[in-house]
Amino acid sequence: MSDVLQKTGIVERSGQGVDKIFYQTLKEGKPQPDYSKSDDFSVVLNLSAIVEDKAFAIFIESVQSDLGDDEKLSVHEIIHLNQFRKGSKNFNIDKIITKRMLDRGLIDRRGKTSGVYYVLSKKYYEYADEKGVYSKVNLDEKQAFILILGHLKNFEKAKMKDFVDLFHGRLTRKQVRNIVDKLVESKELKKNGSGSGTYYTVGENYVKGIAIINKAIKIGMDRLKADGEI
Repeated sequence: MSDVLQKTGIVERSGQGVDKIFYQTLKEGKPQPDYSKSDDFSVVLNLSAIVEDKAFAIFIESVQSDLGDDEKLSVHEIIHLNQFRKGSKNFNIDKIITKRMLDRGLIDRRGKTSGVYYVLSKKYYEYADEKGVYSKVNLDEKQAFILILGHLKNFEKAKMKDFVDLFHGRLTRKQVRNIVDKLVESKELKKNGSGSGTYYTVGENYVKGIAIINKAIKIGMDRLKADGEI
């Protein structure tokens, strides 16, 4: 029936309408169309007129205006961007689409191996006036170590649970473990004990590094005093 209606010009290509609904809704910063109440016998579609994220709409419009007609974002690309914006965990990522968006600078990749995740580019957070949030979600290994050091300065030692609590809302437990394991491997942290009794303290390389820095500062101060500058 749909083929007959299409040939007579009464309807457009089968399935195209759904794509248009998703495309228009998401690019305007509105919630994703809701088909959850549909069943095998009927289709129930709920559309919200509320703009959920104005910054996302501006971000998409800005991206589209910079692209040629044959390079415009597809509905599937916008769906991916929306899922990355929301930080969705259970989402089947299309590797080809994701690579294309990475190459265009629309998203940033964070984490490594199985801990990889994606966030929207800095441009989106500028539109949303949430530059601090961008820095928060783009926490790298060095920044994480600074926070860990601050914790160890207060408590001298910590368990993995303490680190997970420290990065709650920023990193998953798996991402925290990956960072801690790397810091142990580089001897910036020291792993003590085993099993449930495992805890962490500052590592020998960090201690050596601090000693070298302190020595360099002392040499510099002595030189300044000798030259009469202080």
